[in-house]
Amino acid sequence: MRGRSLERSLLLWNLPLVILAGAGLAAAQRHPMELLLPAILSVGVVWLGCLLLHLALCVTRFDGDILFLPILSLLLNVGSVYHLGLNGPLTEFTITAYARAALIGLVVLAVVTTGGRGFKRLNLLLEERVWWKVAGDRPYYSSVPFHLLLLALMAFLALLLMFKGLRAEGGALIQVRLPGGIQFTPSEFIRLGVAFFLADYLGRNSRVLRTLRQPLGRVWPLNRLHIERRAELGVMLLTVGLYLFFFYAFRDFGPAVVILVLTLVSLYAATNRALTPALLASGFIGAVLLALKTGALTTLSNRVAMWLDPWKTEFINGDHQARILWSIAAGGWYGMGPGTHRLGGTLPLAQNDAAFAGLAATMGFWTGLAVLGLYAALTWRGMIAARQAPTDRMRLLAFTLTGLIAFQAVWICGAMVRIFPFTGINVPFI
Repeated sequence: MRGRSLERSLLLWNLPLVILAGAGLAAAQRHPMELLLPAILSVGVVWLGCLLLHLALCVTRFDGDILFLPILSLLLNVGSVYHLGLNGPLTEFTITAYARAALIGLVVLAVVTTGGRGFKRLNLLLEERVWWKVAGDRPYYSSVPFHLLLLALMAFLALLLMFKGLRAEGGALIQVRLPGGIQFTPSEFIRLGVAFFLADYLGRNSRVLRTLRQPLGRVWPLNRLHIERRAELGVMLLTVGLYLFFFYAFRDFGPAVVILVLTLVSLYAATNRALTPALLASGFIGAVLLALKTGALTTLSNRVAMWLDPWKTEFINGDHQARILWSIAAGGWYGMGPGTHRLGGTLPLAQNDAAFAGLAATMGFWTGLAVLGLYAALTWRGMIAARQAPTDRMRLLAFTLTGLIAFQAVWICGAMVRIFPFTGINVPFI
């Protein structure tokens, strides 16, 4: 396939960057020549995984975007170099937990892209054998399996919270540790599930939401404001509200903001009307301001206070924003060099929440700008895929997934330089 050959060429052009990155990482060690080949192999294992995924796409004749995988390969290679040098000078190079997690993610991508027909058959089997017997004639949505899995995950996490105290510093549920040093953030799965639900539900009901509207109230001026039909709108808000309440219970407000923004933007994309999203956003902002004023949201209040005054450290971890700013400033344009400094000792959460700041500190601010350019390219390709999709469901799915990545990248990278308040979400792919 011609498109896949261009994809292969771009991946092969990434190989010199992998070699240079490994050589640069080895040069920062005490015995650079001895560690040159292990460093290149440690960085290149993720690139090799991307190449194997490309071969799987070629074999199955997958007709997808040809630039997505090369862009993803660059982001994963940057993240691989960063995590290899995160703990300072090393005596040997091995496959890090980040690289193992990236390889698992590439395997999942291979399964999803090459096994689409199998998933569709399983979905039809679940609808015929289970849903119709339990729910009767109620409409079935393809996102139902995601909700069932997410509800089971939420119940499991609630039990862990009750019996083991599954909380990180600051009171928010951040990560769960797995064997092999791999950590995963449960909110990532829930955000993906909400994205699939929004695309599925709004795609199936887009015509109804665009054409059937009801007045907001019976008296003036509410009778002059027409919103989408309450039945469809209520189901969507009730489902999303369940996940928002889950994050509120765990004091993890970053994912809640991501889900809320994604819901409002997706509703606007499905209806092409800004009134309902604006009313919902106003109500949410008012509720948050009221909660902040009454002191009901301590974790969120601390993060807002840290954003307004980074040098005010009257609460635990109140110096987090200041440490982030100092790290970026210390790196300058060219950085301190990966593997030359034990960044985890001076920058809290350098491996996840503050990874972009650590990236700028070790590799320079120009690398941070390059990463932002890669996110912009990824967003551009995602929006093109959304415009070319043949159905409303597929179009909204491409839009929601692209918006999920783009909003997280903009928010957390902006929070590193104090444009937005700091959140508990991670930089995608880094």
